[in-house]
Amino acid sequence: MKRTLTSRWAVGLLVFILIGLGIAIGGDVIVKEGTVEGEKFKTTGCTASGTKAVAFGNSTTASGIHSTAMGYSTTGSGDSSTAMGRNSTASGHYGSTAMGWTAYAGGTTSTAMGYSVAALGNYSTAIGKYSANYVQDSFTVGYGDVDLRVESDVVTMYDDAYVHGELSAEDVIDRSSFYDKDKYGTALGHVVDSSETIKVNDEGGKEYKHEADPVFLQRWITVKDYDKYTEEEVWNDELEIYEIRRIYETHEELGSSLSAKVAWLAQCVFELKQENEMLKAELAKLKAAVGIE
Repeated sequence: MKRTLTSRWAVGLLVFILIGLGIAIGGDVIVKEGTVEGEKFKTTGCTASGTKAVAFGNSTTASGIHSTAMGYSTTGSGDSSTAMGRNSTASGHYGSTAMGWTAYAGGTTSTAMGYSVAALGNYSTAIGKYSANYVQDSFTVGYGDVDLRVESDVVTMYDDAYVHGELSAEDVIDRSSFYDKDKYGTALGHVVDSSETIKVNDEGGKEYKHEADPVFLQRWITVKDYDKYTEEEVWNDELEIYEIRRIYETHEELGSSLSAKVAWLAQCVFELKQENEMLKAELAKLKAAVGIE
């Protein structure tokens, strides 16, 4: 009799557990606001005060509507903004995004990605390191400053550009070159036959011989050999971490300044024009002397 009662009690308990699990699985699961902690997972000091905002990480704040802050000490204060990384802030509205270390997206729908970069113009993008973009509707890349800016109607480079292949453009505008005749003398005095400007390269092909150019046309440039480098570990005081940096080998290449060459050729044409006018005047005198019209 006791064994039968014990069995019925065990069966009843099992049915109760199964019914409870069915209700939990089949119904809505309610998760209360709070802090989830564990050995490998912890979120501390996060504030999500914006409507439908999400804050995740350590000391993050999401105060904008539909904003998201993830990482360490990040702030998403703009509506629909996203801040990810460390010490990054997305304060621009309508989808501003800041990603990286101390990235700041302050313009409307702006994007800042990298280390200590800022996108402050509306609909602007800044990528790189120590670079800021203040111009609306533009994209910038920079390391130490803005190296390249792309806008709807113009692309601006703020330093030298090295092109390995061909470069094509509908037009090239010369801004400042001139031929200094007082310093270099007559332009025609520097002209040589084209055969003197050709050399044979290591592969047996012909190429231009920049050494044959007048000195005022020659330009030496330093080129990085991206397939030849060494790596060294360097301590970054600001980040307080060791960084692996690549040190690239370089070589010098001799080229010609296209702008200076155009100015020189223009002077050559002018001097040829002067000689032609002088010859025409002398020919007219000879014709007059012999009575030829």
